[in-house]
Amino acid sequence: MLTSMDKKLRIALVTNNWQPYSGGVVSSLRMQIAALQTMGHEVMLITLYFLGNEHKDPAFVKRIRCPLRFMYKKNHMAVPWRAYKQVFELLNDFKPHIIHTHHPFLLGVSALKAARILKVPIVFTHHSVYTAFAYYIPLPTCITKPIIARLVKNFYSKVDGIIVPSSMIATHLKTQGIRTPITIISSAVQPVFFLSLSETVADEPYGEVFDLLFISRFAKEKNISFLLDVFAQLPKHHFRFTLAGYGHAYDGLKKYAYTELKLDPEYVHFVYKPSLQDLKKLYTKADLFVFGALYETQAIVLAEAMASGIPVVALDGPGQRDIIKNGVNGFIVYSQSNMCEVIQKIAADRDLHRTLSENALKTAQDYTFEHMGQKLINFYTEILAKSLY
Repeated sequence: MLTSMDKKLRIALVTNNWQPYSGGVVSSLRMQIAALQTMGHEVMLITLYFLGNEHKDPAFVKRIRCPLRFMYKKNHMAVPWRAYKQVFELLNDFKPHIIHTHHPFLLGVSALKAARILKVPIVFTHHSVYTAFAYYIPLPTCITKPIIARLVKNFYSKVDGIIVPSSMIATHLKTQGIRTPITIISSAVQPVFFLSLSETVADEPYGEVFDLLFISRFAKEKNISFLLDVFAQLPKHHFRFTLAGYGHAYDGLKKYAYTELKLDPEYVHFVYKPSLQDLKKLYTKADLFVFGALYETQAIVLAEAMASGIPVVALDGPGQRDIIKNGVNGFIVYSQSNMCEVIQKIAADRDLHRTLSENALKTAQDYTFEHMGQKLINFYTEILAKSLY
C-alpha cells in the first residue's frame, strides 16, 4: 500500500467525455492532467473512440473501441463493445495506485467493477446534478429521474471517495445518507485566462456600450432563454450581449432571440464553437459576465471570468454560491427583474465595477491548477491510507 506524499502515483482517469467534446468536464480534466503531470505523477486517461481513427491523442490517452458511432443533437455519440473487458485490460496493464472516474454511468461502471477485481481504490468526481439531464432520455422524466437518482446513489456507496466542486453539493450528498468520504475540490482555470495581480483591472473607460458575456453549452439546463429575456428588458443600445459556446440548442436560441424577442443582431451576437484564443478575447472585451443556470454544481466559466478580472452576476444556484461573494466580486440574483436592476447598477457605477473586478481577480487565485493538483494528491493519499488493499 502506497501512502507517502513524496512518492509518485500512477493515476488512471476514466471519462465518457473527452475530445472532440469540450465543456466543463473536459476542461476540468485537462487541468487535472496538467497539474498531476507537472507534479511528476503518471497519468492514463481512458475514454471512448468517438471519431474512429481520426483521433490525434497523446500517448497517455487510451480509447475504448466503439463499433457504433453517430451524431445526436450535434454531439458525437459512441457505444462501446465489451467495455468492461477493455477497461479491465487497460487498468491491469497500467497497474494504477488509484482510479479516478468522472461519470457514474457507462465507463464509470466498468471502472468500478475493474477496481474491485484489481483491488485498487477508486474515487469519483460529481460533476453534475444528474437528474437534471433526464430530459435527454426519450421517456417521461417522472420515470427516468427516480431511476437515475437510485443508480447514482448506489454508485456513490460503492466508491472509496467522492470529489465535489461545492460545499452545497457536499451537504446535499450527506443529507442523502452518503457515508463515503467527501472532499471539495474546485476545477482549475486554464492559465491563459489569468490576468496577473499586478495588472490594472477595469482601468479603461467604458465604451459607448456596456458588454455582457455568457459562455457555456447551448443546452436547456443552462437556462439561456432567461438571460435573453433579461437582455430584452435592458435599455436599448446601451448594452451588448455576446453568447459563446456549442450545443444542440444553438439554432433554437438564435430563433428565440431574433424572431420571438426581436433583438437586434448588432447588439446580440452568438459565437459558435470559439477557439481558446477566441474565448480569451471575449473575456478581455467583456465588462460583466452573466449566468442563468439553476442546477450548476460548479460553473468553471465563472472562475474563468474572474481570472480575467470580470465580475459575475448569476441566478442563484449551488455552484454560484461557492464562488460569488455578494457585493464583493459580483452578485447573486433571484429573478429577471433583480438581474436587470443589478446589471444597470454596475454599469452606472464605475467605482463599483472597478472594485468588483479587482476582487474577482483575487478570488480566481484559488482556482490555479497548482492549487487544485495539490488538493487532488492530498485526497488520493488520504484514500490510499485508508485502503484495505
